[in-house]
Amino acid sequence: MFGHSVHDVLSGFGLSVPVPVLVAIGCVIFVASTAFGFEMLGKVSKVAVPVIVVLMFVVLFVATGSDVVATEKLEQLPFGAAVSSVVGTIIVLVATSPDFGSFVHNRKHALIAGVLTFGLAYPVLFFVGAVPSSLTSEGSLLGAMAIIGTTLPAAVLLVFACVTGNAGNMFQGTLVVSTLLSKIPKWKITIALGVLATILGSMDIMAWFIPFLLFLGIATPPIAGIYIADFFMNRRQGYDESLLETEAAVKPMTFVAWGMGSLVGFATVNGMFTLTGIPSLDSILVASLGYLLLCRGKSVGAAVESK
Repeated sequence: MFGHSVHDVLSGFGLSVPVPVLVAIGCVIFVASTAFGFEMLGKVSKVAVPVIVVLMFVVLFVATGSDVVATEKLEQLPFGAAVSSVVGTIIVLVATSPDFGSFVHNRKHALIAGVLTFGLAYPVLFFVGAVPSSLTSEGSLLGAMAIIGTTLPAAVLLVFACVTGNAGNMFQGTLVVSTLLSKIPKWKITIALGVLATILGSMDIMAWFIPFLLFLGIATPPIAGIYIADFFMNRRQGYDESLLETEAAVKPMTFVAWGMGSLVGFATVNGMFTLTGIPSLDSILVASLGYLLLCRGKSVGAAVESK
């Protein structure tokens, strides 16, 4: 998305740079931002976020002030699949937020960050992106703004959003992989992920974007469901580091619960049967219930009380 957005910006000035080259440049920026750690991400965000906010309202103002009338409807998704696709755009951040939460000063700051991010910033961002598309029946923000008559604000908005978002994604990926490959320095993991991202980003993968979001919206919520179930079953008094060190590093039943939730989610999105009508919600509920049943009797809290 970064490569296509920058390509559109440069095209407006009569410049033509191959998308794969722009993808590689973008990955270098993301890797550099991540390699310098969380503090560098904070500095990047302090510059990018205000620009994103201003451009969002510029896009919204231009879109709502236009006289464009939609001539045809977009291909419609079932409500549950549409919700799950939207969930897919944010659920990875939700599931990995404990990693970011470890950098805050206290629990209060983590709660404030969660409320502002998921309760305010993301809904506004979704709304601003949806308005131009609903007015023009275009499936992309840039396509919608092209019909309205100006693509520059939207393209610059996407560039800044991609810089902050992908740098954060790279940081999340580094943290996750480092827990599995703890002996490898984090900077090497970041570079390896950057190379992989460059290869994948250079391919024509935009056609798979919505299916990919739908996949994330079904396969990732079970992880959050397991977090929730484990907290209420074992961690109501908080996370005791000394106790965590005595637990198994890999718990097979956790993967079983995740698999159960994911399978049910994919089954409901394909119409095999219906639970709540929203596949993402189906997968998170089944994973939570499965974890509670499979790990029943292995409660950490019970172990503590028996001491």
